[in-house]
Amino acid sequence: MATIYGFGEFEFDPASGELVAGERKTSLRPRTAAVLAHLAENARQLVTKDQLLQRVWTDLVVTDNSLSQCVREIRKELGDQQELLLRTVPRRGYVFDVDVIRRDAAPTPAGGEHPRADRHRLSVIVLPLANLGGDPGQDYFAEGLTEDLTTDIGRLPGTFVLSRGTAQAYGELKMDVREIGRQLDVRYVVEGSVRRGDATVVVNLALCDATSGGQVWTERFEGSRAELPALQRSMAGRVAQAMHIALLDAEAQRIARTSNPDAQDLAMRAWSQWYTNRREANENAKRLSAQATALDPSCTLAWIVAANAHIADIALRWTSNIAESVDQAEAAIHKAVAIEPLHATANTTLGIVRIYRRQFEAALGAFDTQLSLNPNFSLCHHWRGLAYTFIGEPRQAIPCFEAAMRLSPRDGRMSTYLSAMSVACLHAGDDANALLNGERSIHLPNPWPRSYERLAAAYGAAGLVEDARAAIRVLLGHWPGYSIAQHKREMVSDRPRFLAQHERYIDGVRAGGLPEGNA
Repeated sequence: MATIYGFGEFEFDPASGELVAGERKTSLRPRTAAVLAHLAENARQLVTKDQLLQRVWTDLVVTDNSLSQCVREIRKELGDQQELLLRTVPRRGYVFDVDVIRRDAAPTPAGGEHPRADRHRLSVIVLPLANLGGDPGQDYFAEGLTEDLTTDIGRLPGTFVLSRGTAQAYGELKMDVREIGRQLDVRYVVEGSVRRGDATVVVNLALCDATSGGQVWTERFEGSRAELPALQRSMAGRVAQAMHIALLDAEAQRIARTSNPDAQDLAMRAWSQWYTNRREANENAKRLSAQATALDPSCTLAWIVAANAHIADIALRWTSNIAESVDQAEAAIHKAVAIEPLHATANTTLGIVRIYRRQFEAALGAFDTQLSLNPNFSLCHHWRGLAYTFIGEPRQAIPCFEAAMRLSPRDGRMSTYLSAMSVACLHAGDDANALLNGERSIHLPNPWPRSYERLAAAYGAAGLVEDARAAIRVLLGHWPGYSIAQHKREMVSDRPRFLAQHERYIDGVRAGGLPEGNA
Protein backbone atom coordinates (compact mmCIF):
# COMPACT_ATOMS: atom_id res chain seq x y z
CA MET A 1 0.00 0.00 0.00
CA ALA A 2 1.40 3.40 -0.99
CA THR A 3 1.91 6.03 1.71
CA ILE A 4 0.94 9.70 1.86
CA TYR A 5 3.05 11.91 4.16
CA GLY A 6 1.60 14.92 5.97
CA PHE A 7 3.74 17.57 7.68
CA GLY A 8 2.80 21.11 8.62
CA GLU A 9 0.57 22.54 5.91
CA PHE A 10 1.88 20.07 3.35
CA GLU A 11 0.71 16.71 2.03
CA PHE A 12 3.13 14.70 -0.09
CA ASP A 13 2.42 11.75 -2.38
CA PRO A 14 5.74 10.05 -3.30
CA ALA A 15 4.11 7.94 -6.02
CA SER A 16 3.04 10.95 -8.09
CA GLY A 17 5.58 13.43 -6.73
CA GLU A 18 2.79 15.86 -5.84
CA LEU A 19 3.37 18.25 -2.95
CA VAL A 20 0.16 20.03 -1.91
CA ALA A 21 -0.28 23.00 0.43
CA GLY A 22 -3.83 24.33 0.46
CA GLU A 23 -4.73 25.27 -3.12
CA ARG A 24 -1.13 25.12 -4.32
CA LYS A 25 0.05 21.91 -5.96
CA THR A 26 3.60 21.22 -7.15
CA SER A 27 4.98 18.21 -9.02
CA LEU A 28 8.50 17.33 -7.90
CA ARG A 29 10.74 15.59 -10.38
CA PRO A 30 11.12 11.87 -9.56
CA ARG A 31 14.57 12.02 -7.93
CA THR A 32 13.66 15.01 -5.79
CA ALA A 33 10.46 13.23 -4.77
CA ALA A 34 12.44 10.11 -3.87
CA VAL A 35 14.81 12.15 -1.66
CA LEU A 36 11.90 13.81 0.14
CA ALA A 37 10.15 10.45 0.60
CA HIS A 38 13.22 8.90 2.24
CA LEU A 39 13.68 11.91 4.48
CA ALA A 40 9.99 11.89 5.46
CA GLU A 41 10.11 8.17 6.21
CA ASN A 42 13.03 8.85 8.55
CA ALA A 43 11.82 12.16 9.99
CA ARG A 44 13.85 13.63 12.88
CA GLN A 45 16.64 11.14 12.20
CA LEU A 46 20.00 11.69 10.57
CA VAL A 47 20.01 10.41 7.00
CA THR A 48 23.52 10.30 5.55
CA LYS A 49 24.42 11.44 2.07
CA ASP A 50 25.60 7.94 1.19
CA GLN A 51 22.25 6.48 2.24
CA LEU A 52 20.39 8.92 0.00
CA LEU A 53 22.70 8.39 -2.97
CA GLN A 54 22.40 4.61 -2.71
CA ARG A 55 18.63 4.77 -2.26
CA VAL A 56 17.74 7.29 -4.97
CA TRP A 57 20.43 6.94 -7.66
CA THR A 58 20.30 3.19 -8.20
CA ASP A 59 20.70 3.48 -11.97
CA LEU A 60 23.22 6.32 -12.31
CA VAL A 61 26.57 7.07 -10.69
CA VAL A 62 26.56 10.69 -9.48
CA THR A 63 28.26 12.94 -6.95
CA ASP A 64 26.97 14.94 -3.99
CA ASN A 65 26.13 17.79 -6.38
CA SER A 66 23.08 15.92 -7.67
CA LEU A 67 21.83 15.35 -4.13
CA SER A 68 22.45 18.99 -3.22
CA GLN A 69 20.31 20.10 -6.17
CA CYS A 70 17.41 17.94 -4.96
CA VAL A 71 17.74 19.37 -1.46
CA ARG A 72 17.65 22.91 -2.85
CA GLU A 73 14.49 22.09 -4.79
CA ILE A 74 12.83 20.63 -1.68
CA ARG A 75 13.69 23.68 0.41
CA LYS A 76 12.40 25.99 -2.29
CA GLU A 77 9.02 24.23 -2.47
CA LEU A 78 8.73 24.10 1.33
CA GLY A 79 9.66 27.78 1.67
CA ASP A 80 12.50 26.68 3.94
CA GLN A 81 15.07 29.34 3.08
CA GLN A 82 16.25 29.38 6.71
CA GLU A 83 16.87 25.61 6.57
CA LEU A 84 14.77 25.01 9.69
CA LEU A 85 12.71 22.12 8.32
CA LEU A 86 15.43 20.35 6.36
CA ARG A 87 18.64 20.80 8.34
CA THR A 88 22.11 20.09 7.04
CA VAL A 89 24.43 18.17 9.34
CA PRO A 90 27.89 19.23 8.08
CA ARG A 91 29.94 16.48 6.40
CA ARG A 92 27.31 13.89 7.34
CA GLY A 93 23.85 14.37 5.86
CA TYR A 94 20.41 15.78 6.59
CA VAL A 95 17.64 15.76 9.18
CA PHE A 96 14.01 16.37 8.20
CA ASP A 97 13.13 18.08 11.48
CA VAL A 98 9.32 17.93 11.43
CA ASP A 99 6.56 15.69 12.74
CA VAL A 100 5.29 13.50 9.91
CA ILE A 101 1.89 11.82 9.77
CA ARG A 102 1.53 8.78 7.53
CA ARG A 103 -1.62 7.45 5.90
CA ASP A 104 -2.35 4.88 3.22
CA ALA A 105 -3.01 6.11 -0.31
CA ALA A 106 -5.57 4.58 -2.64
CA PRO A 107 -3.82 1.75 -4.49
CA THR A 108 -2.61 2.35 -8.03
CA PRO A 109 -1.00 -0.36 -10.15
CA ALA A 110 2.75 0.03 -10.62
CA GLY A 111 3.87 1.48 -13.90
CA GLY A 112 2.54 4.97 -14.20
CA GLU A 113 -0.25 7.42 -13.94
CA HIS A 114 -3.76 6.89 -15.21
CA PRO A 115 -6.23 9.26 -16.77
CA ARG A 116 -9.35 10.54 -15.06
CA ALA A 117 -11.90 9.86 -17.78
CA ASP A 118 -15.20 11.66 -17.28
CA ARG A 119 -17.71 9.05 -16.10
CA HIS A 120 -20.53 10.96 -17.75
CA ARG A 121 -18.91 10.09 -21.06
CA LEU A 122 -18.83 6.62 -22.56
CA SER A 123 -15.45 5.62 -21.20
CA VAL A 124 -14.33 2.03 -21.77
CA ILE A 125 -11.36 -0.30 -21.53
CA VAL A 126 -11.17 -3.47 -23.64
CA LEU A 127 -9.28 -6.12 -21.67
CA PRO A 128 -7.21 -8.68 -23.62
CA LEU A 129 -9.43 -11.49 -24.87
CA ALA A 130 -8.43 -14.81 -23.32
CA ASN A 131 -7.18 -17.55 -25.63
CA LEU A 132 -9.15 -20.69 -24.75
CA GLY A 133 -7.70 -22.83 -27.51
CA GLY A 134 -5.03 -24.30 -25.25
CA ASP A 135 -2.23 -23.47 -27.69
CA PRO A 136 -0.03 -20.54 -26.54
CA GLY A 137 1.10 -20.21 -30.13
CA GLN A 138 -2.38 -18.87 -30.94
CA ASP A 139 -2.15 -15.98 -28.43
CA TYR A 140 -1.44 -13.64 -31.33
CA PHE A 141 -4.93 -14.33 -32.70
CA ALA A 142 -6.66 -13.21 -29.48
CA GLU A 143 -4.32 -10.19 -29.34
CA GLY A 144 -5.23 -9.19 -32.87
CA LEU A 145 -8.96 -9.40 -32.23
CA THR A 146 -8.52 -7.37 -29.04
CA GLU A 147 -6.70 -4.66 -31.00
CA ASP A 148 -9.36 -4.59 -33.73
CA LEU A 149 -12.14 -4.33 -31.19
CA THR A 150 -10.33 -1.53 -29.34
CA THR A 151 -9.78 0.34 -32.60
CA ASP A 152 -13.38 -0.02 -33.77
CA ILE A 153 -14.85 1.10 -30.46
CA GLY A 154 -12.42 4.02 -30.54
CA ARG A 155 -14.10 5.18 -33.75
CA LEU A 156 -17.44 5.61 -32.05
CA PRO A 157 -18.40 9.24 -31.49
CA GLY A 158 -18.27 10.40 -27.89
CA THR A 159 -16.19 7.52 -26.52
CA PHE A 160 -13.04 7.58 -24.44
CA VAL A 161 -11.17 4.31 -25.01
CA LEU A 162 -7.98 3.41 -23.18
CA SER A 163 -5.42 1.87 -25.50
CA ARG A 164 -4.04 -1.62 -25.75
CA GLY A 165 -0.92 -0.94 -23.68
CA THR A 166 -2.91 -0.05 -20.57
CA ALA A 167 -5.47 -2.79 -21.19
CA GLN A 168 -2.72 -5.41 -21.45
CA ALA A 169 -1.31 -4.43 -18.06
CA TYR A 170 -4.70 -4.56 -16.33
CA GLY A 171 -5.60 -7.83 -18.02
CA GLU A 172 -2.54 -9.43 -16.47
CA LEU A 173 -3.55 -8.22 -12.99
CA LYS A 174 -6.81 -10.26 -13.05
CA MET A 175 -8.66 -7.56 -11.12
CA ASP A 176 -12.36 -7.24 -10.41
CA VAL A 177 -14.01 -4.97 -12.99
CA ARG A 178 -15.19 -2.63 -10.24
CA GLU A 179 -11.61 -2.09 -9.08
CA ILE A 180 -10.51 -1.44 -12.66
CA GLY A 181 -13.32 1.08 -13.03
CA ARG A 182 -12.34 2.82 -9.81
CA GLN A 183 -8.65 3.02 -10.62
CA LEU A 184 -9.04 4.14 -14.23
CA ASP A 185 -12.34 5.98 -13.74
CA VAL A 186 -13.95 4.23 -16.69
CA ARG A 187 -17.62 3.41 -16.90
CA TYR A 188 -17.46 0.17 -18.86
CA VAL A 189 -15.14 -2.82 -19.11
CA VAL A 190 -15.21 -5.19 -22.08
CA GLU A 191 -13.87 -8.69 -21.42
CA GLY A 192 -14.16 -12.01 -23.20
CA SER A 193 -12.50 -15.00 -24.80
CA VAL A 194 -11.58 -16.45 -28.18
CA ARG A 195 -11.61 -20.09 -29.23
CA ARG A 196 -10.37 -20.85 -32.71
CA GLY A 197 -10.75 -24.17 -34.47
CA ASP A 198 -9.42 -25.24 -37.84
CA ALA A 199 -12.25 -23.56 -39.70
CA THR A 200 -14.28 -21.63 -37.12
CA VAL A 201 -13.85 -18.80 -34.66
CA VAL A 202 -15.94 -18.44 -31.48
CA VAL A 203 -15.77 -15.18 -29.54
CA ASN A 204 -17.57 -14.53 -26.25
CA LEU A 205 -17.85 -10.91 -25.11
CA ALA A 206 -19.30 -9.21 -22.05
CA LEU A 207 -19.85 -5.52 -21.48
CA CYS A 208 -19.63 -4.89 -17.73
CA ASP A 209 -20.77 -1.91 -15.71
CA ALA A 210 -17.63 -0.90 -13.83
CA THR A 211 -19.68 0.64 -11.01
CA SER A 212 -21.89 -2.33 -10.12
CA GLY A 213 -19.79 -5.10 -11.61
CA GLY A 214 -22.87 -6.43 -13.39
CA GLN A 215 -22.98 -7.49 -17.02
CA VAL A 216 -24.86 -4.99 -19.16
CA TRP A 217 -24.67 -7.18 -22.22
CA THR A 218 -23.20 -10.52 -23.30
CA GLU A 219 -22.91 -12.06 -26.71
CA ARG A 220 -21.45 -15.07 -28.46
CA PHE A 221 -20.09 -14.63 -31.97
CA GLU A 222 -19.38 -17.60 -34.19
CA GLY A 223 -18.32 -17.71 -37.80
CA SER A 224 -15.91 -19.19 -40.27
CA ARG A 225 -12.37 -17.89 -40.53
CA ALA A 226 -13.19 -16.60 -44.00
CA GLU A 227 -15.86 -14.36 -42.42
CA LEU A 228 -13.41 -12.82 -39.96
CA PRO A 229 -13.61 -9.15 -41.14
CA ALA A 230 -17.42 -9.19 -40.99
CA LEU A 231 -17.29 -10.89 -37.58
CA GLN A 232 -15.03 -8.16 -36.22
CA ARG A 233 -17.35 -5.42 -37.54
CA SER A 234 -20.36 -7.19 -36.02
CA MET A 235 -18.70 -7.27 -32.60
CA ALA A 236 -17.95 -3.53 -32.65
CA GLY A 237 -21.44 -2.66 -33.83
CA ARG A 238 -23.23 -4.72 -31.18
CA VAL A 239 -21.03 -3.45 -28.37
CA ALA A 240 -21.86 0.08 -29.53
CA GLN A 241 -25.60 -0.65 -29.43
CA ALA A 242 -25.28 -2.02 -25.92
CA MET A 243 -23.60 1.23 -24.88
CA HIS A 244 -26.54 3.18 -26.37
CA ILE A 245 -24.49 5.23 -28.84
CA ALA A 246 -24.42 5.52 -32.60
CA LEU A 247 -21.76 3.73 -34.58
CA LEU A 248 -20.02 5.70 -37.32
CA ASP A 249 -21.40 4.49 -40.61
CA ALA A 250 -23.74 2.27 -38.59
CA GLU A 251 -25.57 0.79 -41.56
CA ALA A 252 -22.46 0.18 -43.66
CA GLN A 253 -20.05 -2.69 -43.38
CA ARG A 254 -16.45 -1.94 -44.05
CA ILE A 255 -15.60 -3.59 -47.35
CA ALA A 256 -13.93 -6.92 -46.63
CA ARG A 257 -10.69 -6.33 -48.52
CA THR A 258 -9.22 -9.67 -47.55
CA SER A 259 -11.12 -12.82 -48.49
CA ASN A 260 -8.14 -15.10 -47.85
CA PRO A 261 -7.93 -16.03 -44.14
CA ASP A 262 -4.37 -17.27 -44.53
CA ALA A 263 -3.18 -13.82 -45.56
CA GLN A 264 -5.15 -12.26 -42.70
CA ASP A 265 -3.67 -14.79 -40.30
CA LEU A 266 -0.13 -13.93 -41.42
CA ALA A 267 -0.86 -10.21 -41.17
CA MET A 268 -2.13 -10.58 -37.61
CA ARG A 269 0.97 -12.57 -36.68
CA ALA A 270 3.10 -9.83 -38.21
CA TRP A 271 1.25 -7.14 -36.25
CA SER A 272 1.77 -9.06 -32.99
CA GLN A 273 5.52 -9.29 -33.69
CA TRP A 274 5.87 -5.62 -34.62
CA TYR A 275 4.09 -4.43 -31.49
CA THR A 276 6.75 -5.93 -29.17
CA ASN A 277 9.37 -3.32 -30.20
CA ARG A 278 12.10 -6.01 -30.28
CA ARG A 279 14.58 -6.18 -33.14
CA GLU A 280 14.27 -9.90 -33.90
CA ALA A 281 10.49 -9.71 -33.69
CA ASN A 282 10.52 -6.71 -36.02
CA GLU A 283 12.39 -8.77 -38.62
CA ASN A 284 9.74 -11.48 -38.21
CA ALA A 285 7.04 -8.86 -38.77
CA LYS A 286 8.60 -7.85 -42.09
CA ARG A 287 8.91 -11.46 -43.18
CA LEU A 288 5.33 -12.38 -42.23
CA SER A 289 3.81 -9.28 -43.80
CA ALA A 290 5.67 -10.03 -47.04
CA GLN A 291 4.24 -13.55 -47.01
CA ALA A 292 0.76 -12.15 -46.43
CA THR A 293 0.92 -9.69 -49.32
CA ALA A 294 2.33 -12.39 -51.60
CA LEU A 295 -0.77 -14.46 -50.86
CA ASP A 296 -3.19 -11.55 -51.07
CA PRO A 297 -1.95 -8.17 -52.38
CA SER A 298 -5.16 -6.52 -51.08
CA CYS A 299 -4.40 -7.32 -47.42
CA THR A 300 -4.39 -3.80 -45.98
CA LEU A 301 -3.16 -4.78 -42.53
CA ALA A 302 -0.09 -6.55 -43.94
CA TRP A 303 1.00 -3.44 -45.86
CA ILE A 304 0.51 -1.29 -42.76
CA VAL A 305 2.58 -3.64 -40.61
CA ALA A 306 5.33 -3.74 -43.25
CA ALA A 307 5.50 0.05 -43.26
CA ASN A 308 5.50 0.24 -39.46
CA ALA A 309 8.30 -2.32 -39.23
CA HIS A 310 10.53 -0.27 -41.55
CA ILE A 311 9.71 2.84 -39.50
CA ALA A 312 10.72 0.96 -36.34
CA ASP A 313 14.09 0.21 -37.95
CA ILE A 314 14.65 3.96 -38.30
CA ALA A 315 13.26 5.12 -34.96
CA LEU A 316 15.06 2.44 -32.94
CA ARG A 317 18.36 2.74 -34.87
CA TRP A 318 18.20 -0.79 -36.29
CA THR A 319 19.16 0.27 -39.81
CA SER A 320 22.30 1.78 -41.26
CA ASN A 321 20.44 2.91 -44.38
CA ILE A 322 17.73 5.32 -43.30
CA ALA A 323 16.89 6.44 -46.84
CA GLU A 324 16.22 2.87 -47.96
CA SER A 325 14.00 2.18 -44.94
CA VAL A 326 11.99 5.34 -45.62
CA ASP A 327 11.53 4.29 -49.26
CA GLN A 328 10.29 0.84 -48.21
CA ALA A 329 7.93 2.25 -45.59
CA GLU A 330 6.54 4.77 -48.07
CA ALA A 331 5.92 2.16 -50.76
CA ALA A 332 4.10 -0.12 -48.32
CA ILE A 333 1.86 2.53 -46.77
CA HIS A 334 0.91 3.98 -50.17
CA LYS A 335 -0.35 0.53 -51.15
CA ALA A 336 -2.35 0.27 -47.91
CA VAL A 337 -3.97 3.68 -48.34
CA ALA A 338 -4.75 2.98 -51.99
CA ILE A 339 -6.66 -0.13 -50.91
CA GLU A 340 -8.41 1.40 -47.91
CA PRO A 341 -8.04 5.20 -47.58
CA LEU A 342 -10.06 5.40 -44.36
CA HIS A 343 -8.47 2.49 -42.52
CA ALA A 344 -8.50 3.02 -38.75
CA THR A 345 -4.68 3.26 -38.39
CA ALA A 346 -3.19 3.68 -41.88
CA ASN A 347 -3.13 7.47 -41.89
CA THR A 348 -0.93 7.54 -38.81
CA THR A 349 1.70 5.51 -40.63
CA LEU A 350 1.30 7.72 -43.70
CA GLY A 351 1.90 10.77 -41.51
CA ILE A 352 5.04 9.23 -39.99
CA VAL A 353 6.47 8.56 -43.43
CA ARG A 354 5.79 12.18 -44.36
CA ILE A 355 7.68 13.27 -41.25
CA TYR A 356 10.72 11.33 -42.42
CA ARG A 357 10.31 13.04 -45.80
CA ARG A 358 10.33 16.37 -43.91
CA GLN A 359 6.82 17.08 -45.21
CA PHE A 360 5.58 18.13 -41.79
CA GLU A 361 2.45 20.04 -42.81
CA ALA A 362 1.35 17.10 -44.96
CA ALA A 363 2.03 14.81 -42.00
CA LEU A 364 -0.24 16.92 -39.80
CA GLY A 365 -2.96 16.59 -42.43
CA ALA A 366 -2.67 12.80 -42.33
CA PHE A 367 -2.82 12.81 -38.53
CA ASP A 368 -5.92 15.02 -38.59
CA THR A 369 -7.58 12.55 -40.97
CA GLN A 370 -6.60 9.71 -38.66
CA LEU A 371 -8.04 11.35 -35.56
CA SER A 372 -11.29 12.09 -37.35
CA LEU A 373 -11.61 8.31 -37.83
CA ASN A 374 -10.19 7.15 -34.50
CA PRO A 375 -9.70 9.99 -31.99
CA ASN A 376 -8.42 7.63 -29.29
CA PHE A 377 -5.33 6.37 -31.16
CA SER A 378 -2.52 7.34 -28.78
CA LEU A 379 0.31 6.69 -31.25
CA CYS A 380 -1.20 9.22 -33.65
CA HIS A 381 -1.32 11.91 -30.95
CA HIS A 382 2.34 11.20 -30.13
CA TRP A 383 3.57 11.56 -33.71
CA ARG A 384 1.40 14.62 -34.21
CA GLY A 385 3.29 16.15 -31.27
CA LEU A 386 6.59 15.26 -32.92
CA ALA A 387 5.50 16.96 -36.14
CA TYR A 388 4.78 20.17 -34.25
CA THR A 389 8.13 19.89 -32.47
CA PHE A 390 9.94 19.49 -35.78
CA ILE A 391 8.38 22.62 -37.31
CA GLY A 392 9.41 24.62 -34.25
CA GLU A 393 6.04 24.79 -32.45
CA PRO A 394 6.75 22.97 -29.17
CA ARG A 395 3.86 24.57 -27.30
CA GLN A 396 1.46 23.06 -29.81
CA ALA A 397 3.24 19.72 -29.43
CA ILE A 398 2.79 19.48 -25.67
CA PRO A 399 -1.02 18.93 -25.67
CA CYS A 400 -0.53 16.16 -28.25
CA PHE A 401 1.92 14.30 -26.00
CA GLU A 402 -0.41 14.82 -23.05
CA ALA A 403 -3.27 13.26 -25.03
CA ALA A 404 -1.13 10.24 -25.97
CA MET A 405 -0.23 9.61 -22.34
CA ARG A 406 -3.78 10.20 -21.11
CA LEU A 407 -5.18 7.67 -23.56
CA SER A 408 -2.52 5.04 -22.83
CA PRO A 409 -1.02 5.59 -19.37
CA ARG A 410 0.54 2.12 -19.16
CA ASP A 411 1.71 1.83 -22.74
CA GLY A 412 4.96 0.03 -23.48
CA ARG A 413 6.01 3.13 -25.43
CA MET A 414 5.59 5.42 -22.40
CA SER A 415 9.34 6.04 -22.14
CA THR A 416 9.21 7.39 -25.69
CA TYR A 417 6.15 9.53 -24.99
CA LEU A 418 7.67 11.08 -21.86
CA SER A 419 11.05 11.77 -23.42
CA ALA A 420 9.42 13.44 -26.43
CA MET A 421 7.46 15.63 -24.03
CA SER A 422 10.76 16.46 -22.30
CA VAL A 423 12.25 17.70 -25.59
CA ALA A 424 9.17 19.81 -26.37
CA CYS A 425 9.33 21.39 -22.91
CA LEU A 426 13.05 22.09 -23.32
CA HIS A 427 12.45 23.73 -26.71
CA ALA A 428 9.64 25.78 -25.17
CA GLY A 429 11.91 27.01 -22.36
CA ASP A 430 10.10 25.05 -19.66
CA ASP A 431 13.17 23.50 -18.06
CA ALA A 432 11.35 22.28 -14.95
CA ASN A 433 8.95 20.10 -16.93
CA ALA A 434 11.74 19.02 -19.27
CA LEU A 435 13.49 17.58 -16.20
CA LEU A 436 10.29 16.15 -14.74
CA ASN A 437 9.31 14.25 -17.89
CA GLY A 438 12.88 13.29 -18.69
CA GLU A 439 13.37 11.64 -15.32
CA ARG A 440 10.02 9.90 -15.54
CA SER A 441 10.99 8.49 -18.93
CA ILE A 442 13.81 6.38 -17.47
CA HIS A 443 11.93 5.26 -14.35
CA LEU A 444 10.02 2.64 -16.33
CA PRO A 445 10.69 -0.97 -17.29
CA ASN A 446 13.02 -1.16 -20.32
CA PRO A 447 13.48 2.57 -20.94
CA TRP A 448 14.30 3.60 -24.49
CA PRO A 449 18.05 4.35 -24.83
CA ARG A 450 17.39 7.74 -26.43
CA SER A 451 15.46 8.70 -23.30
CA TYR A 452 18.84 8.92 -21.54
CA GLU A 453 20.12 11.29 -24.23
CA ARG A 454 17.05 13.48 -23.89
CA LEU A 455 17.33 13.44 -20.09
CA ALA A 456 21.02 14.40 -20.37
CA ALA A 457 20.01 17.36 -22.55
CA ALA A 458 17.54 18.51 -19.90
CA TYR A 459 20.09 18.03 -17.12
CA GLY A 460 22.78 19.89 -19.05
CA ALA A 461 20.46 22.79 -19.89
CA ALA A 462 19.56 23.08 -16.20
CA GLY A 463 23.21 23.11 -15.15
CA LEU A 464 23.06 19.64 -13.56
CA VAL A 465 26.29 18.56 -15.21
CA GLU A 466 27.02 15.53 -13.03
CA ASP A 467 23.58 14.12 -13.71
CA ALA A 468 23.98 14.80 -17.43
CA ARG A 469 27.28 12.93 -17.46
CA ALA A 470 25.75 9.98 -15.65
CA ALA A 471 22.92 9.79 -18.19
CA ILE A 472 25.36 9.98 -21.11
CA ARG A 473 27.36 7.09 -19.65
CA VAL A 474 24.24 4.94 -19.69
CA LEU A 475 23.41 6.07 -23.23
CA LEU A 476 26.87 5.13 -24.52
CA GLY A 477 26.53 1.75 -22.85
CA HIS A 478 23.58 1.14 -25.17
CA TRP A 479 25.00 2.93 -28.22
CA PRO A 480 28.82 2.71 -28.24
CA GLY A 481 30.40 5.24 -30.57
CA TYR A 482 27.37 7.52 -30.61
CA SER A 483 28.20 11.22 -30.87
CA ILE A 484 26.83 14.70 -31.40
CA ALA A 485 27.74 14.42 -35.07
CA GLN A 486 25.72 11.20 -35.34
CA HIS A 487 22.79 12.85 -33.56
CA LYS A 488 22.83 15.66 -36.11
CA ARG A 489 22.96 13.20 -39.00
CA GLU A 490 19.87 11.46 -37.61
CA MET A 491 17.90 14.65 -36.92
CA VAL A 492 14.62 14.60 -38.79
CA SER A 493 14.02 18.34 -39.06
CA ASP A 494 15.94 21.02 -40.91
CA ARG A 495 13.49 23.82 -40.12
CA PRO A 496 15.26 26.99 -38.88
CA ARG A 497 13.00 27.45 -35.85
CA PHE A 498 13.56 23.86 -34.75
CA LEU A 499 17.32 24.11 -35.25
CA ALA A 500 17.49 27.32 -33.21
CA GLN A 501 15.51 25.74 -30.37
CA HIS A 502 17.53 22.54 -30.57
CA GLU A 503 20.82 24.31 -29.82
CA ARG A 504 19.98 24.10 -26.10
CA TYR A 505 19.58 20.34 -26.50
CA ILE A 506 22.97 20.05 -28.23
CA ASP A 507 24.60 22.21 -25.57
CA GLY A 508 23.03 20.03 -22.88
CA VAL A 509 24.36 16.71 -24.18
CA ARG A 510 27.72 18.35 -24.87
CA ALA A 511 27.87 19.42 -21.21
CA GLY A 512 27.13 15.80 -20.31
CA GLY A 513 30.19 14.64 -22.21
CA LEU A 514 28.66 13.23 -25.40
CA PRO A 515 31.61 13.12 -27.83
CA GLU A 516 31.61 15.53 -30.75
CA GLY A 517 32.39 12.80 -33.31
CA ASN A 518 33.21 13.34 -36.96
CA ALA A 519 30.92 15.59 -38.96
